[in-house]
Amino acid sequence: MIFGIVGLKLIKTNAASSNSGALSYISAKETIKSAKKEGLSVCDYAEKMWNQVGETQKVIDTMEKLGAF
Repeated sequence: MIFGIVGLKLIKTNAASSNSGALSYISAKETIKSAKKEGLSVCDYAEKMWNQVGETQKVIDTMEKLGAF
């Protein structure tokens, strides 16, 4: 697979298993509904849900520093 060329590996996970350390699939409809209910953007809601607040901005800042924009 092309992913291997760039050092990535696809691993099938069981969404019911939360001890794998991997983020599981979440329903888009439920996520959007929950984000609206909390008055958050989907991105902010997902960051809060996964205890990753601020990580998206860090990625954007890094990409900007590297000249991606």
